[in-house]
Amino acid sequence: MTLSPRLAIALKGGACLLFLGHMAATCAPHVPAQSALQPLSSPFVPYQELTGTWQSWDMFTTIPYLHAYDIGAHVTESDGTTTKIGVVLPGLRPYDRSVRGETFFLRVGSDANFDAYLGGYVESMCAALRARSGHGGQTLVFDESYERLRWLQDIRADGMISAHEDHTSRPFGCGD
Repeated sequence: MTLSPRLAIALKGGACLLFLGHMAATCAPHVPAQSALQPLSSPFVPYQELTGTWQSWDMFTTIPYLHAYDIGAHVTESDGTTTKIGVVLPGLRPYDRSVRGETFFLRVGSDANFDAYLGGYVESMCAALRARSGHGGQTLVFDESYERLRWLQDIRADGMISAHEDHTSRPFGCGD
C-alpha cells in the first residue's frame, strides 16, 4: 500500500507537531517560578498528569540515601484485631521493591508537596479494604523500614554500609 504524497506530508507534519508538543510539555516544569515565561507552562499540567511526564530535575542531586527500603501496612479493625497487608494497589499486594514504588512511598510519606497524592492513595486503600472486608471503619498505619546509607568515611572506618531505621506513619481512618 502506498500513501499519496499529500497524505504522507500531512502525517509527517502531524507527527512533528505531536512530538514538538510532547517536548514542550516535558520542558515546561523546568521553567523557574520567578520567570516571566512561567505562566506559559500551566497549560501543559493536565497533559503531564495524564501521561506521567512531570519530572523533578535531579541532575545535581546527592548520592542515593537508601541501601534497602520496605513498606507494609497494619490494619486495625473496629474490634481491635490487627492484620498486616500489602500497600500496592490494586489488590493490596506486598511492596514489590521497585524504584518507582520506593520513590512514590518516600515522597507521599515525607514530602508535604505530595499531600494530595497521599490523600488519594489512602482513599484508594480504604476502598480496597472495604471491598475486601465488606465494611469500613478500619485504621491504617504504614510501617517503613530503611537501610540508610552512611558516609563513605564511616563505612571505611567500621565496614557498616547502612544504618537501620524504622518509621511509622500517623494513623489514617477509613470511615464507615
